[in-house]
Amino acid sequence: MLFRSTVSELATAQSILDSINNTQIKANLDKYGLLDRGGLLDRGHSTLQNVNVAITMAKSSIIKFNRFSNITDTVSLVINSATNEYGSNLFSDWSIGFKNQVYQDLVVENTGIFVLVHNDVRQIMGHHFTDIFIPTEDLIDKELVITLIDGYIIEYICWGPQEYVIIGDDITNNDIETVIFPLEVNESLEFRVTYKIHIGSDWQIFIDVITGEIIEIRQLFIC
Repeated sequence: MLFRSTVSELATAQSILDSINNTQIKANLDKYGLLDRGGLLDRGHSTLQNVNVAITMAKSSIIKFNRFSNITDTVSLVINSATNEYGSNLFSDWSIGFKNQVYQDLVVENTGIFVLVHNDVRQIMGHHFTDIFIPTEDLIDKELVITLIDGYIIEYICWGPQEYVIIGDDITNNDIETVIFPLEVNESLEFRVTYKIHIGSDWQIFIDVITGEIIEIRQLFIC
C-alpha cells in the first residue's frame, strides 16, 4: 500500500526534484510524490536523427530522477514505441514510450513511462512501484471467475444508453492474465493482484483474485 504524501512532504520532494533538475526538464509530482503520469505535452522540434540516441537520452533522464521514478536500472525499461513521425510538420520531437513495469513476473498496470525529447530531454511522465505484496494463497481459480461474470451486464453510453451482456462460454483461460492493478482507495494506493479478462477486442475487466470484486471495466472502443 502507498499512502498519499502530506503537503509538507510534497513540498520537500518538489524542492529536491527542482535541485536535481538543472536542465529544466518538465517533470511534475503526483499526490504520492512520484513522477506524474498526466499533464499537457510540451511539444516541439528536434534535429536528432538517430532513434537510439533519443532512447539513450530518455533512459538516462529516468535514471537521473530515480528517487521519483523508482527506476534505478535501465534493464527494467523496455521500449514500447519510439517515433518522431506524426504526419505533420507541427512537431518533430521524439516520443519515447516504455512498457508497463513487470514485478515478480506480473505486469503492473498503468506504469508505462513516457519521455519527450527535443534536442535534449524535455518531459518525463510516469513511474514504477516498489515493495508490492503478491498473495499466494486463497486465490479464486479462473474457472470460477468466468462463472462469476457470466451474465454480468455492462452499462455504457454510445449514442445513448447501451448494455453488453458477458457470456461466460465465450471466455477461455487464454483470455485471462494475472496482473497487478494499482487501485486508489481514499488517500492511498492498494496494489491488487487481479485477473485481467479480455472480452473480445472491446472490453477488459479486472477482478481481484482474492475477493472476486470487479475493480475496473475498460471500454476499448470509441463510439
